[in-house]
Amino acid sequence: MHRSGTSMLTLLLKELGLFVGKDLDPFDLNESMFFITLNDWLLRQSNATWDNVYNYQFMDEFMVEKALPIIKGELSGKRRKKYLGNGKVKSIIDLDIPWAWKDPRTTITIDFWKRIFPNAKILHIYRNPIDVAESLRKRELYVREHAKLKFWVKILKFLDYKAVQTLSPRMLHLEEGVKLWEDYVQKALSLTDTYGDDVMHIRYEDFLETPASILKKVTDFIELSAEMPSIEKAVKHVDASRKFAFLNNEELIAVYKKIQRHPLLQQLNYEQIS
Repeated sequence: MHRSGTSMLTLLLKELGLFVGKDLDPFDLNESMFFITLNDWLLRQSNATWDNVYNYQFMDEFMVEKALPIIKGELSGKRRKKYLGNGKVKSIIDLDIPWAWKDPRTTITIDFWKRIFPNAKILHIYRNPIDVAESLRKRELYVREHAKLKFWVKILKFLDYKAVQTLSPRMLHLEEGVKLWEDYVQKALSLTDTYGDDVMHIRYEDFLETPASILKKVTDFIELSAEMPSIEKAVKHVDASRKFAFLNNEELIAVYKKIQRHPLLQQLNYEQIS
């Protein structure tokens, strides 16, 4: 789920040698715009968006078969250089270095990507829903403030299709942020049943407490060579104070009390936070 520590984890893995692309989002220097664009396109095929993913469940086999050659063409076409840079690799599929992409949308589209990258390892980091929803709300308010009352619009050109990515008014409502968190996290947790040992789940709050030991497990899982001294250096600035930040806000605590008995919170041991 967005705002769950994906940027933190990706930054640390980058420092340890993982390649995550050249065309990084100016708002998140750990996120590849190439793969964001592809994921946005996939979501649009079923009239879904990153903040309203419901319709993507209706992406059926007919649509997948039509989309596969298009996406494979993008991985091997001229636009692949947005991710790769100006090297000589003819297709992202042929990369033989430790590489990845970070985009929470992939939680929703992962079954499609597994058709192309069947051996891909999946890292899922999850965080309590109140901090996630509040972070999304703050980001939305920040965007609106800096847009100076103008809609924040970014035109994406892909396959001669122009999409307008605007604000996300849904994320101004904490309850809606929690609902979206549930959609993403339930999907991510279900991936273990589908892909077994190719999936690793990481609890954000646990990572903040023992970042070095968990990061070592992550690097072993994705087969990224990293020694403990390098890992300990990388995690030196991990901010443990971000753990359950919402407990400093009475409004957020009130929202938490309304949902703390939710089965998913109980499953993830978020039902008793203090």
